[in-house]
Amino acid sequence: MSQEVNELTHPTIDSTEDPAQKSGPSRSLDAKLARVAEMIAGMQAHAEPLEKRGLDAAFMTQFSADYQALVDAHNAQLACKARMMEKTEEIQAKLGQIQLTYSDARAQVKRIFPKSTWREFGITDQRL
Repeated sequence: MSQEVNELTHPTIDSTEDPAQKSGPSRSLDAKLARVAEMIAGMQAHAEPLEKRGLDAAFMTQFSADYQALVDAHNAQLACKARMMEKTEEIQAKLGQIQLTYSDARAQVKRIFPKSTWREFGITDQRL
């Protein structure tokens, strides 16, 4: 109920139904950015009647600047996500190599040393 009240008293960019979407309004940032871009284009195309209602050139300039700042921040966020995914792949590759090396070293320790000394190498094989 609080969300319904919030949408009634504080409409958001996506609080109105889009007839092209059957499942309701989209909540993704890309969809919101697309809707804002459409709004800006429409406002620029019909600037004269809007200016009579207080949406003047200064309003349009500020709205466009705010939109562009949001697009820039979103693009920077996407770039960070891409770098993070690259680092994750790098970590996974190094972890795979470390696991192979550890497995080989562990096998050699178990072959060479008696079970009583395995603990010194961090090997705690216990059978239940």
